[in-house]
Amino acid sequence: MGCGAGEMTIRLAAAGDQVTGGDPDSRMLAITAGRLAALPELRDRVELVEAGIDSLSLSLSLSPPPVTFFVAPQWGYRPSGPA
Repeated sequence: MGCGAGEMTIRLAAAGDQVTGGDPDSRMLAITAGRLAALPELRDRVELVEAGIDSLSLSLSLSPPPVTFFVAPQWGYRPSGPA
């Protein structure tokens, strides 16, 4: 959760993964969506949702189970650009 500007979301999709990028800030999702618009080959691999970590719901019975959850702070990044 907290996909921010989509850096890791796009990298995972480019590696062939299906990715759900979530962020509680709609402005950050708009930045990610804009970046994906320039990468049509990745659009079908990414779903963006406006949500925070507190709304995350997992089923441990998924098969195969989720492989990776990557949460990284976006140090110094604001929706208007780098700090």
